[in-house]
Amino acid sequence: MNYRKKLSIAEAEQYEDTKAGHRVILAFCPRGSFSHGMGREFFDIGYRAAAPGDWIIKNNKGEFYVYTPAEFEATYEVATPAPPLAELREAVAKLEWERYSPSNATITWDEERTSVRTFWRNQADELFALLRSKGVRLPE
Repeated sequence: MNYRKKLSIAEAEQYEDTKAGHRVILAFCPRGSFSHGMGREFFDIGYRAAAPGDWIIKNNKGEFYVYTPAEFEATYEVATPAPPLAELREAVAKLEWERYSPSNATITWDEERTSVRTFWRNQADELFALLRSKGVRLPE
């Protein structure tokens, strides 16, 4: 799962002290190794060992870091995928329309969008008719 740290994206996995958790962590951070100490299992990545429940972070340079759950929660948030470009364009158009439309407008955004689409469709139909009248062959 990806998590956001202010202006950067980092990959992260939480270390779980189970066989499945060990496989996930080794696949995520192959240079690390498991060790035992003080009656507990640790995942050593070189300069700091991760205890069960800690988060192992891989930044955009490929460097690994260990965060306690409290540090991780204070620093990162889930990075949601960006919405499709068409949705962004639609949202910006709607915001612009709401910003510049008169406060007493009786037309809704959906009606405005429909009328704009109709206008451009009519413009295209007129252009195609003109081109056809000049002998230009257009696909149907």
